[in-house]
Order: sequence, then C-alpha cells, then structure tokens
Amino acid sequence: MRGSISYDAVIVGAGPAGLLCGRLMVEKGYRVLVIEARPEIDDKVCGAYLCPAGVELLKAMDLLPAMESLFEPVHGMILSSPDGQLLQTYFAGADARRTGCHPYGLSLDRRRFDGFLAGDYLHSGGELIFGQRLIALAQTSLGWSLKTSGGYAISTALLIGADGRKSVVSRHLGLSRSMPHRRLAVHATLQSIKANPRMGEMHLFDAADYIGLNPVDDGLVNVSWVCRKEDLEGQSSSSALRRRIQQSPNLRNRFAWYAKVETQVTCPITHRVRGCVGPQAALIGDASGFVDPLTGEGIYVALKTASMLVACLPGPANQTQTALARSLRAYQQQRRLDLASKAIISRIFQHMIHRPKWCNRLRHYLAGSSTRGDAFIGLIGNVSRPGRAIWNMALS
Repeated sequence: MRGSISYDAVIVGAGPAGLLCGRLMVEKGYRVLVIEARPEIDDKVCGAYLCPAGVELLKAMDLLPAMESLFEPVHGMILSSPDGQLLQTYFAGADARRTGCHPYGLSLDRRRFDGFLAGDYLHSGGELIFGQRLIALAQTSLGWSLKTSGGYAISTALLIGADGRKSVVSRHLGLSRSMPHRRLAVHATLQSIKANPRMGEMHLFDAADYIGLNPVDDGLVNVSWVCRKEDLEGQSSSSALRRRIQQSPNLRNRFAWYAKVETQVTCPITHRVRGCVGPQAALIGDASGFVDPLTGEGIYVALKTASMLVACLPGPANQTQTALARSLRAYQQQRRLDLASKAIISRIFQHMIHRPKWCNRLRHYLAGSSTRGDAFIGLIGNVSRPGRAIWNMALS
C-alpha cells in the first residue's frame, strides 16, 4: 500500500495513548490510521504501573476483565524515606468507597499491554502500519500532508501526536519547550529472592534520587531508578544501579544478582509543552506534556488524554474546520482542568525530594495515622482528588 492515501485522522505513535484513541475514534465513525516507527510492538522502557484511576478507565471502556486476566493487582504503596523508615499505605483506605474508585492498580507488561490494545484497535476496524517514521509534515488547506520513511504519502483532516516525550509532532507544531536534561531513569527487571508483596514501592534517598519498584509477578520486579547524569559517570548503568541498591538497607538483600543485568536508560524523563493543540492537530499521552511524578503515571495520562480528546471531538460527518477548532480548544481546556492540579502537586513532590529532611518529616507525620498515609497514597495514586486528599490528611 504505497502512494497517496487519505484518512479522517492519522495518529502518530502506537503506544497506549495512540491505540486507545484510535479505537475510540473508529467507534465514533472516523476512518483512522495509526503509524508507528518501531517495526513491531515490543517492550518499552517504563515503570509499567497503572494507578487505580487508570483501572477505572479500563472498566469504563469494558477492557478491565481482559486486563485482570493478564496482569496482577497492586493494592497500595510502601514508602521509604531517606532515613530508611518505611510507611505502608493502601489504596482501599484512600477515600475509595466515597469516590467509587477501584481500590487497586495493575502491574503491567508493556509488550502484552500494548499488544492487547493493538489487537483491540484493529478488531474495531482501524488501520495500523509499523516501521514508518514520520519524515515530512506540512499543513494544507484541508488539514495535513505526511510522508513516511517507507514511501507513504498520507493526507488527513486531523493529526494526533501520540509519539511520546520526544514527539516529532509536538516539535513540528512548535509546542515543545526546551528543557535542561539534568535527570534520567535507569530501568531493569530483577529477580526477587522472596515472593513480592502486591505493593508498589518508592525508596527515597539523601542524594535526591529514588527507586520505584513495581511487582511484575511473585518473582520479578520492575525497577526504575531516577537519578542525575553524574551518578552514572565512569560506570555502566547496570553497575551504577547495583551499587545504589546495595547502599540501601531496605533493598540490598532483595534481589538475586547475576553476572550481568540488562538495563535501559530514559533521558529526558520530563517533557513540557506550551499547549496540547495546534491547527487541526492535538497531542495526547506523554507528547502532550509529562512531569516526572513521585509514582509513575505515564500510562494513566495516556489513557486519560486519549479518551478526553475523543469525547470532545464531533463525529466525522460534523467535522467542519470551525467545529474541529472548537473541539480542540475544549480538549485543551479540559486537559488543563483535569490534570493541572496533579501536575502542580507532582512538581511540589519533586521539590521535596531534593530536601531529605522534609521527606523524613513528612513520613513521620503520615505514620501518625493510617488515614493520613492512605490519604497521601490516594493523592499520589489518583484515587482521590487533590483537594479531598489534602483535606483528609489535615483532618486525621
């Protein structure tokens, strides 16, 4: 299938945001094409954790039963402050009954998760092309003209960038903000010595770095270490990760180390934008902006922004340029309203982890009441609205 082809919408990026957006748009009557630079669905460098609010999104889209059959639950978080003290919290206690939110998250395998979403999208009637890198993009009177590395010439009335933190679409639209790349993330899957608790873990250290653990199953843990570039200087990422784990009393005896541990590095871990819409174009997922939070939320933001965008769009029969522009403005406003407060809180947490004494005092305060701890995990785990969670912490 070479030559010139036309679609109602073209989505760049076959991650959770792009695939879910494609499926929802097809259900709304759009003729949709998803293009992906990778040759196939593979493992992605990711914390592979879906928060309880993300589980609720899956439930609303009738995807939860299938996901529950594939992936294990996460019931709460264990937090380790820089002084090594532990705090165990539960989603089920974080105002879950009042909000109706599912009181657990999911540990994901990205290859299987993205593969399921790809199959679901294709089953709905969408089209998907792998191994096609976007090499040219131009605005036309009717929308956009695209060219790919494989020789495709594609025209579309609506362009959607779902191509991650290094989004080509975001850069072309002039929406990406230049940011210093001071921090990176080292990812690995490690073998546990003992059976894993069905809890996520966040271990904060004095040097303002931290390690997040996500239990893939009883024996494997997805490990993500967020650190400075200089923490890796003069050594491999694998050696640096092992050294950091061995320095932690709570982690040094957790894993079975082999001669070589395969690691992957993500840099940058933050992507900021001036806005998430352009002329007949929109950004979703990490492409629409991502602030490195205390707990991984990239997959939730991917699903949330995809569903949010499609909810704002008119059907293809009503998609005049005026109606589309109005819908895109509504999406940008809705995204700002729904996610802005959490983004601010994430930046506050990032500010705090550079002050270990503050982190120690916060853990001590939260440990004084199980309600406080659960309210806190409800805040960072998207179980409770920020205002409600802070109110619960203050009253307990």
